[in-house]
Order: sequence, then structure tokens, then C-alpha cells
Amino acid sequence: MDKRGILMRLAQEMRQATQKADWTAMAQIDREIATQLSGQRDVRSWSEAERGALAELRAAHRAALDACEHATAALDERLAELCTHKDGWIAYALNDWQENPA
Repeated sequence: MDKRGILMRLAQEMRQATQKADWTAMAQIDREIATQLSGQRDVRSWSEAERGALAELRAAHRAALDACEHATAALDERLAELCTHKDGWIAYALNDWQENPA
């Protein structure tokens, strides 16, 4: 597969993984991107089509990063909520355990 094809494939795979919130796949694709682009510092020698594919990949990667940041913020919020109500959760669990011992 040519360089353009590889970049387009990676962009498509990253978009699909992002839509599914498949963090494992996103990490794997991110590693493949790093491998594919290592040593590719000078894109001035790339064709217009290759630079276009790289722009597509950058956009897909940015969207994945945004999704990760959004998920992290949501998780932070949920953890803060759980910490805020920790005493209540513990009291509920203890009460339930006392009423229904295993």
C-alpha cells in the first residue's frame, strides 16, 4: 500500500475507533501512526495527495484526542461525585450488609 493509502486507512480506523470510544484500538492506532510517521520529517517532498491524506489523519487524530479529553473530564466529574458522596455510599453499604448478611 502506498503512503497515501496507509494514511487514509489510519485516519479511517481512528475515526471508527473514536466513534466507538474504543480506547484500546485508539492506542494501537496511535502507535501505528507513530511507527508510520517516524523518519517522515520533511513532508515538502510529499505529493499533494499524500499531504491531503496527512491532513485527514491529523483531523482524525485531533478528534480522537478531543474524545479522550472529554471522556477524562467526564470520569473526573464522576469520581469527584463519588468522593463527595462517599460517606453516604459507605453507610448504605453497611446498612445493606447488616440487613442482608451473606
